[in-house]
Amino acid sequence: MSNPGEPVHPQSIADMEARVAAMSALVKSLVTTLMLRGLLNRAEIAPLIADAEALMATGGAAGKAELNSLRADLPTYLRAAMGPEPDQDDHDH
Repeated sequence: MSNPGEPVHPQSIADMEARVAAMSALVKSLVTTLMLRGLLNRAEIAPLIADAEALMATGGAAGKAELNSLRADLPTYLRAAMGPEPDQDDHDH
């Protein structure tokens, strides 16, 4: 990280973006795992995200965009973690 007043170098920005992407992926994986194990349900996710938004009220537009991305991406993460969708034509015959 740079000191206040020092110019921000492109590599430091790229490093920070990579860290945010890694943390986002980790949070999505954790929430998906908790849901699959029955420790968290869909109804509990919205309040968790709302709490995070309140805690980072000064986080600006980028922080809110990341939380919105989390909210939007979770169903896809969960569906993928659950495996392929059941075949509607397979009646276990």
